[in-house]
This record gives sequence, structure tokens and C-alpha cells, in this order.
Amino acid sequence: MKTKSVLVSAMVCIGMIVACGGTASRSQAGDLADTRSEEGKKIGKLEITVDYKRQDGRGSNQYAVWVEDAVGNLVKTLYVTRFTAGGGYKKRPDCTPLWVTKAHAPSLSKEQIDAFSGATPQTGAHVYTWDGTDQEGKETEPGSYTFVVEATYLGSHIVLFKGEFDTGHTEITLTPEPEFNSDESQNRDMIQKVTARYIPAS
Repeated sequence: MKTKSVLVSAMVCIGMIVACGGTASRSQAGDLADTRSEEGKKIGKLEITVDYKRQDGRGSNQYAVWVEDAVGNLVKTLYVTRFTAGGGYKKRPDCTPLWVTKAHAPSLSKEQIDAFSGATPQTGAHVYTWDGTDQEGKETEPGSYTFVVEATYLGSHIVLFKGEFDTGHTEITLTPEPEFNSDESQNRDMIQKVTARYIPAS
């Protein structure tokens, strides 16, 4: 009788060990699947280099850099000159009007503006990086996006640089052509070149 009792106890213990082992394995597999899922969704980074030449006089030196989704919705503002972001567009409606519209600038809080605005830069190459997140810091979905650089170089005269890219596993470099809204030549060299490089997640 005692032998039978010991045998039953041993079988129960073995059953518990197997069950626990099975549960742990399923949990580990689930964690691994979640990790793979997160890695699969992870977006790399986009580095946008703006070759800028500071101009003399008023009505110039304003620009904005942002990323938008495939249907044209603004995903994240990377940089806007402080004068424009702080309300300068109210005094000078020609200051980066496309960004003002897409960003719903009048509704932005001071904290939001402070996060991406900065003083008018000095002449030189300036790099702005998109890390794959939206304005709230949430990771976006993989897919097609467009970066935009909009600059008001004199009064109502504006130039746009736009480049579409896919957040896949291939590194790409884009050098978009400028799109001017007029033939005005003064200050036309304010934004001399824009280059963007998408670096996939490792």
C-alpha cells in the first residue's frame, strides 16, 4: 500500500513538471513571437540634409521640414524656423503656408512648438532626422512616406523639395529637384540642395 502511494505521488510530480515545462515553453514562444513582430514593424531612420545659405533683408530665411504619409497627412514636423512657428505666419502669411496648413499651426501649444522650432540657422549643411515616430512619439506603421522641405525665400516666393520613400529593408538616397512657385531670382539660392538618406532598421 505504501509502495502504491509513493508511486502515485511520483506520477503526480512528474505530471506537474511536464505541465509547467509546457507552459513555460509556450510563454517563451509567445515572447519570441512578440519580439519578432516588433522587430518586423520597426522603422529605420531618415536623415534629411539641407544646404542652407542665409539671406540678407526681410521676407526670407523661413523654412520647415516634415514627414507626411502616403495620403498627405502630416506625420511629424522635424524643424520650423522659430519666427514662423511662433506665429510669424500671422504677420506674414507667406511664411511656409503649406506647413502652416498641414500642421494646423494655430492649434499648436507652446510646448509642441518648442519641441521642433529653432532659431534661423547659420549658413551651412543642417541635418534633420526622422526616427519613424509621429508627433506624439508613437512608432508609425511601415509603408510609403514623403519628406518635405518648404522655404519662403523672398516675400511670397516659395520653393519645395519633396521625396517619397518606403520604410523597407533597403537603404536609399534621394536628391529631389526644387519646385519654385515663381521665376523670382533674388534669394533663389537660399536652399541650395536637399539630400535624404533612409537607413533601414538593423
